[in-house]
Amino acid sequence: MEFRELKRSISRDFEFLRGDSRGIKSYIITIFFNPKFQILFNYRLSVYLEQSPFGFFNIITKYINLIVFSSEISPNAIIGENIKIPHPIGLVIGHDVKIGDNVTIYQNVTIGGKNIGEGKYPTIGNSVVIFANTTIVGDIVISDNITIGANSLVLSSCPAVGAVYAGNPAKKIQKDCR
Repeated sequence: MEFRELKRSISRDFEFLRGDSRGIKSYIITIFFNPKFQILFNYRLSVYLEQSPFGFFNIITKYINLIVFSSEISPNAIIGENIKIPHPIGLVIGHDVKIGDNVTIYQNVTIGGKNIGEGKYPTIGNSVVIFANTTIVGDIVISDNITIGANSLVLSSCPAVGAVYAGNPAKKIQKDCR
């Protein structure tokens, strides 16, 4: 990631999360007191630092997320635009996870590999909502416009576009929810 791309990504996150508020007060509040922005800022910065000659500083941004938000987002994960993390506590996003655009992820969600060292991670589509305390693991694909219910364990792909999946293990419980 080049610095220009980092700046563009952070600007998009900032504008998206700031909303309709304008003025210096909204800038200060978003930058210093909005955890939704801060966790994404630290992730985007860690991606940039990981690929730069200053890779060592990536550890600092990673540990800020770990200490402040009890969250760990791998700089190797690919996260799209317009991501909403309403309560960024307890979030774990693994090494090669791919997350599309317009995804909402609630607190205490784990998205990662099934077995350590196996290298197979989930791919999350666009406009997906993942509710609290959900675990998504393995080499699976969550299609576009899917809703994953709270406290779900997703071990297999969710191919039905626009459906609701929930349970342990997660199963389709409703189709065309939107």
